[in-house]
Amino acid sequence: MTTETKLEFGTTAWIDALGDVFRAAIEGAGESAGSITFSISELYTDVPAHISSAGQAGWACRITDGQVAFQHAADPSADIVIESDWATVKPLARIVVDGDPGRQAEIDGMMAEAIESGRMRVEGDITAFPEAIGTVHDEIARRTG
Repeated sequence: MTTETKLEFGTTAWIDALGDVFRAAIEGAGESAGSITFSISELYTDVPAHISSAGQAGWACRITDGQVAFQHAADPSADIVIESDWATVKPLARIVVDGDPGRQAEIDGMMAEAIESGRMRVEGDITAFPEAIGTVHDEIARRTG
């Protein structure tokens, strides 16, 4: 039995793995992915210095007609833009939902509290994820240490 190495949240290696997960999800969707046009971006602030000397890390994924463009920088023009401090979002990034309503409620509650307290900002419709990338969170959460 092999186990994947856990990656520290927000690192370059973690963001690379996230890009791979998005690409695999779209590839796995087959022909139905050709009709997907969607973008999402996240920016993490107050990032530990060993992850980013600038104190920020981010990424953006833009899917156009089933083609994935992924970058190591936030994109404020994305359909969904999430900005949060690193310490707030790190625990969320590690929760594997696997269809469990209790775990989903846990994530939803943590996000709602973070938004209400001003530690997280979300622009766009967070529920508008195309079905083809619905597993991305769980896949990267399994790899997040």
